Amino acid sequence: MSRAQVGDDSLTIFEEAKQEMGWRGRSSVVFNAPANQFDQNRQQIERFFRRCVDHAPRLGRIRPPRDESRGLEQFQPARKDVRCKHMAILACGLQVTLASGKHNPEELTMAKLKLTYFDFDGGRGEPARLALHIGGIPYEDQRIAGKDWPAFRDKTPFLAMPTLEVDGKVVSQSNSINRYVGKLTGLYPKDDLQALLCDEIMDAAEDIGTRIAQTIDLAEDAKKKAREELATGRITRYLEQFQARLKASGGEYFADKRLTVADLKVFMWIRWLRAGVLDHIPKDLVDRVAPLLLKHFERVAGHPKVAEYYTRRKAA
Repeated sequence: MSRAQVGDDSLTIFEEAKQEMGWRGRSSVVFNAPANQFDQNRQQIERFFRRCVDHAPRLGRIRPPRDESRGLEQFQPARKDVRCKHMAILACGLQVTLASGKHNPEELTMAKLKLTYFDFDGGRGEPARLALHIGGIPYEDQRIAGKDWPAFRDKTPFLAMPTLEVDGKVVSQSNSINRYVGKLTGLYPKDDLQALLCDEIMDAAEDIGTRIAQTIDLAEDAKKKAREELATGRITRYLEQFQARLKASGGEYFADKRLTVADLKVFMWIRWLRAGVLDHIPKDLVDRVAPLLLKHFERVAGHPKVAEYYTRRKAA
């Protein structure tokens, strides 16, 4: 399809949607695949379609399909004997059609991702792992053993992990990575205010997590003093503030009234505090100080995809 057929404005919206979702392809994309492959990639395709629809209000003359709430269900082929399901996303009308044709996997591909972090289920890299799993985004999960870190450290941009490699380009900083994968997976708010609330929570969790991490290598007496002061001081303060913000947002999630990367970030911090691995910080501190955060922790832990992720990790 030529530029003249779809219009410049529509192409701009379409290209922006592709960039946000991490897709690479032509201005008019046709995804052709056998039925089983289509079903396997269904979530990724539907997220891409939804991103296009989200951009639609920017052009008054463009409207999404009448029943957009049904997602791709309304676009199933009428003929049961169709061997291939194909989706053509037309930028001009933001319509989706299914037709037959030859499979060309080069026309619609995702950015190649590699997430690198320590080989344990926690810390700064875990929220991004969870987000990518929840969103069904394929990625290479490179895990670095603690003994290998000194030799690997100089290979990272800022001498720290996690890092995320996107089509060969390595980026770092955990919350920057969280925002990026949050956008890819639909776990980051599109509304500016809700995005601000999401960012505040992630940055605050990073702040208090860093303060705790700074005590790890202290001598025992100094560690005991520092952690006891943190437990009665800053950690309690942060727990109270997190709980207040959670309550202000409706009591279930920190932003956008739904699961976002901010919830995953706090989930990992609370999991760390309650694990009993931090000497001199009571493992029941969260339960006593911020019961609403305990419910939030249980809610995130009970998310089907989060539960599935850790079930698979235990099996591995």
